[in-house]
Amino acid sequence: MFVATRQCKVAFLLHRVHVVTAPNALPQWVPSLPKFMPRVNGTVMIRGENFRCKKVRMRRVSFTFIGILTLAVSIVNVAGAASSPYPATLTMQRGFTESAAGHALPWGTTLTAAQARRVTFRSSGPTYRWGVWKENGGPAQFPVRSVDGGARWTAAGPQLATDWVGGSLYFVSKVIAESSSSVVMVSNSVIDVTTDGGHQWYQYLNAGDNWSIADDAVDGGGIGLRVSPASYAKLPKASYALYVLDVARHQWRRTSQSLH
Repeated sequence: MFVATRQCKVAFLLHRVHVVTAPNALPQWVPSLPKFMPRVNGTVMIRGENFRCKKVRMRRVSFTFIGILTLAVSIVNVAGAASSPYPATLTMQRGFTESAAGHALPWGTTLTAAQARRVTFRSSGPTYRWGVWKENGGPAQFPVRSVDGGARWTAAGPQLATDWVGGSLYFVSKVIAESSSSVVMVSNSVIDVTTDGGHQWYQYLNAGDNWSIADDAVDGGGIGLRVSPASYAKLPKASYALYVLDVARHQWRRTSQSLH
């Protein structure tokens, strides 16, 4: 999509221009391109180097170009990464940044009843559950899961976060269970993902720490997220972006966005 400001300065020399307005009112923008090509089928096509072709139905169009058309138009490409607070792709790194900062239980280790009482941020499906476990009530977080409705919890990966310097960005505050093998754990700054039951994890860090991340249903299946501004973020309050996980490339692909 392209959006142009309504204030455009146009300077041109034409021998004869006669345009009768379209059946429906035209949008209030002017293309910054010096090629107008009349068509015999009742439309006029406006085309240029940096624009998609735009067809507009007219009642009558006749003109002759003999001069120079100069248009100064302020263009904003809303789909471009440079103008969006939501990148086109979120490429994840393999493993957790803080994996080496603390000792984790071996994958598949069953938590004791006392340990299981410290599982928080639980998210569940029909028979499976995912959560975050804090060892001895300390600051360190570890991913855990259950495949029997919560009767038993097992270790499902290395350390997610702890409270060492800079570690606060990695703390998980929400768990989005997708299946017994797939889960997304998020906060305003981090996205942690596994699709193989916790054997391998991938992580994306939003250093701005200014997003609110929620689950988003994907037509036809897949794992989706809706990213919008955190309550304190200096971003358009109603803006958002939808992402779908590309499992093979270990990245989130933006499928749509609104910047209003």
